[in-house]
Amino acid sequence: MARALGLLIVALVSVALGATVTPRRICTASSTPSTPSSLVARVCVLRGGATERTFAMLKPDVAKDSATVNGIKAMIDGAGLTIEREERCRLSRRQCETFYAEHAERSFFPDLVRFMSSGPVIKLELSGSDAVKRWRTLLGPTNSAVAREKAPKSVRALFGTDQQRNAAHGSDGVESAKRELSLMFK
Repeated sequence: MARALGLLIVALVSVALGATVTPRRICTASSTPSTPSSLVARVCVLRGGATERTFAMLKPDVAKDSATVNGIKAMIDGAGLTIEREERCRLSRRQCETFYAEHAERSFFPDLVRFMSSGPVIKLELSGSDAVKRWRTLLGPTNSAVAREKAPKSVRALFGTDQQRNAAHGSDGVESAKRELSLMFK
């Protein structure tokens, strides 16, 4: 706590004096917004760099296994993204229908809603430079079989099973990320 408070003071003074504060990582993948290290990371973002936010969700097929969740969080951290918020919950059918409304007319929609409401998920707000693109790249192709062929070190290649049970969701653009973050974190 004292170290984090000291870092916060150094960051605030540095920013006030016009210095650039650019530590590579202050938050760990397990930080939450209430931890001091996350607060320091947010102050360091004020240095003027373009920081983007995106929504990520670990699906029920992987959210139930803490080793897998920790592996994915390590990949997120390794990609230089910061986990700003994290929430484990079970989505209702209604929440899933609202979240995936753009797919309502597609044949897979009922199965998708059933799967996404079948167990706990882990909702994440990620931040960093080009966060949407970096998370989508880390995810790999939607279909896990294709991901294993084209992006073998991606989240979906390593932890997904098929096109639906593909380990995780990622916003497809900045506007989608804003909408999804507002839906999932109230």
